[in-house]
Amino acid sequence: MLAGLSPFWLNAISTFVAALVVVSLVQALGRIVSRKPLIERSPHRRVPWGVEGAILAAFSLVGSLTAYMIGLSAPDAEEPVPIDLASVLSLGLTYLTMASLAVVWLRLNERATWRDLGLPRSLGEAGSDIRLGVMACAAMLIPVYGVQLLLVAVAGLPSSHPTIKQLLSNPTAETVVSAALMAVVIAPLFEELAFRVLLQGWLERIGGRRAWWPILASAG
Repeated sequence: MLAGLSPFWLNAISTFVAALVVVSLVQALGRIVSRKPLIERSPHRRVPWGVEGAILAAFSLVGSLTAYMIGLSAPDAEEPVPIDLASVLSLGLTYLTMASLAVVWLRLNERATWRDLGLPRSLGEAGSDIRLGVMACAAMLIPVYGVQLLLVAVAGLPSSHPTIKQLLSNPTAETVVSAALMAVVIAPLFEELAFRVLLQGWLERIGGRRAWWPILASAG
């Protein structure tokens, strides 16, 4: 049982997540029936950077992640390196430095605005983006886990992640906080910056804002 959570709190969290999934799916179905787009298009200008900006920024961010993951998953190691708060904070500092350099480069050399980099224009817009992200995440839980179940049952792929194994085998407060920082804050922020903002923004500049292939290319 993770971090000593009682059955009451586990049931409460499970019920809340299940309710959130149902509400998000009902809202999505309602928009489909009403022939409305699932997500309203937000007008924005074409990003000012070209391929050099996208490659430089994405390579620096993804390269640092690759180096870190290689260090964690040495071929001779039977078990992954335990998750600890110090290593996670060190990774976060490395990513913050790499991201800051990339952003400064784009701001100075490409005259990119904060809006070009995906930041909201107001607190209200930030709140709307957060709500949209939470509801989209909830709506995707069933399809994502359905695909995972299919891959495990049909293709025989592993059914668990090394991080999950560590959480189950060593459910301390430090492990839970470290895993949460890694999975919820650090990795998503830098993945979004590298792939959604920089790479997809450049691809949309080439294909046009209504083109669908930049989304598939950046997701792949």
